[in-house]
Amino acid sequence: MSDIADAINEAVERSRDAEGGDGDAREGGGGGSGRRRMSLNSQVALSVAVAATFVALCNVKDGNIVQAMAQAQANGVDAWAYYQAKGTKLNIAEAALDAAQLQQDIAGNLTADARGLLERKIVEYRERIRHYEDEKAEIKRTAEGYQKSMTA
Repeated sequence: MSDIADAINEAVERSRDAEGGDGDAREGGGGGSGRRRMSLNSQVALSVAVAATFVALCNVKDGNIVQAMAQAQANGVDAWAYYQAKGTKLNIAEAALDAAQLQQDIAGNLTADARGLLERKIVEYRERIRHYEDEKAEIKRTAEGYQKSMTA
């Protein structure tokens, strides 16, 4: 914001310098036209100051918008990466479930404790799979929300 103040101060000083003793000498000592020129210089200086202020404010607003869009994009990328990580965990849990079910099917003469352990593990992996699928669906909704906010 100090740049704005500097631009305004410079414009006002230039206007004052132009309105000084040189104005009357250039106009041939005619006081009336010199005053009109002083008034015109003041108007130009004021217009420049207002325009500079407006442009500076627009630049600040533009910077805020760009920053918000970059943040939304970063959040979207992070959400999709998290979604992929949950997919990987889901695949690992499905592979572990398949291995436990295969072991249960192949091993015919297991003790009751071993069979119970396998059953608990199978139930645990099924629960994990359901949990990961629910989490993936929620993460997908979140990531799609970030994508919509970037395009809006």
